[in-house]
Amino acid sequence: MKFEIIDLTLELSNNMPFPQEAYSFVKINEIEKNIYKIEISSQTGTFIEMPWNEFPTDFLLREAQVVDLMDIWMKDIITESRFEKLQIESGAGVILKTKWHSRWVSGDIYIDTPILSLSACDILVGKRIKFIGVDFPLTKEARDLFLSKDIFIIHNLYNLVSLKKDKIFIVIAPLNIKGLRLIPARVFALQPI
Repeated sequence: MKFEIIDLTLELSNNMPFPQEAYSFVKINEIEKNIYKIEISSQTGTFIEMPWNEFPTDFLLREAQVVDLMDIWMKDIITESRFEKLQIESGAGVILKTKWHSRWVSGDIYIDTPILSLSACDILVGKRIKFIGVDFPLTKEARDLFLSKDIFIIHNLYNLVSLKKDKIFIVIAPLNIKGLRLIPARVFALQPI
């Protein structure tokens, strides 16, 4: 089988528009020719939130079900009806495909966000997903529920509009830093062609 490789990672730069109250930041300074000092918070750009302090190495390549939510926009509530008929393979996860990533350009990523309802979260938990990937901020309640059920969260995915298939493989590659529960990552989709 052949695959198209799609980068789902938010590009980092000094010009990223973070809200003042956010814990995210990135600073890139050249200290010598071609040598840079890079400072980022652990929840900058695309990052993983884990239930434990160790990322399991067997988790790097996973199957994912892509759920098309392109009609979702500001303040919309994502209900359980979107997931009731969803078929998930054991060990797989879900990617919630919206166009919310476009809000990074204006810096309005945290304003009037869509809301994944707790009843929708319960349906996903009941389907025994291993991870959820999103391009919009989740509420604290949703995050806490997923983490309490040992479900990884991939935050701030980018370019989900390029996903055209319902099922893909996803490569999840966090920085190899021990002891963190929030960690920047590169994430790629392998989309069958």
